[in-house]
Amino acid sequence: MPPRPNLKFILLALAWGAMLAAWPGLAASQQEIVEAPIPPAPAKSAMDYFISGGGQLDKSNLDQAIADYTEAILLKPDFFAAYMNRGTARRKKGELDQAISDYTEAIKLKPDFYDAYTLRGLCYGKKGKYEEALADLTKALEKKPHYLTYLGLAWVFATSKTDKYRNGTRALELAQKAVLLHKTADSLHTLAAAYAETGKFKEAAATQEEALNLLKAQAPPPKEDLARYGRQLQAYQGNKPWRE
Repeated sequence: MPPRPNLKFILLALAWGAMLAAWPGLAASQQEIVEAPIPPAPAKSAMDYFISGGGQLDKSNLDQAIADYTEAILLKPDFFAAYMNRGTARRKKGELDQAISDYTEAIKLKPDFYDAYTLRGLCYGKKGKYEEALADLTKALEKKPHYLTYLGLAWVFATSKTDKYRNGTRALELAQKAVLLHKTADSLHTLAAAYAETGKFKEAAATQEEALNLLKAQAPPPKEDLARYGRQLQAYQGNKPWRE
């Protein structure tokens, strides 16, 4: 005896066919949904690029950070924080002229934000433009001193190749303040340079060794800085101040 058809499913199929016949637009609307173009993703905002740049800067992906901050500035030309952070990325990359330009734009937008003067002053110092460096760093010191303000001034006073800018006593005072705020490899190696400038080579060598050990503990330790710290240590052990 052949199996009996399942009347329940036959009735359901007939009912569905009747619905499509009654409402032909139903099938068409389903097809339209499938074939409808996917809308494009919303355009990124200046803040989106700024946040992305911050993540890249934290990872030391400096080129991508600079690219993201540039996009943020293109979308929002008065984006003060984007100029500041792009300047920092460029400073870390060694693009000092471009960093100075960014910090200058930030100062134009917020003349009373004195951290910008500190960071621009550091760039001027690295370029050997001591007049400009001292002007920016001194202004920041008078208005809103920062750990880096003390370091920047102390470094110029301790290591400048030009005699008139060196002041060992002042360098030592400022470097000691920096170490009290943040005891880091940077602050200790600045303090070592100040000790050497005042003729305290034993203290300079001991402090530089401490700075070198802190630098070695970083993961990974920066090779260029390790080499430079080592050369400075040799100078102090030979009773010679550092000039840069």
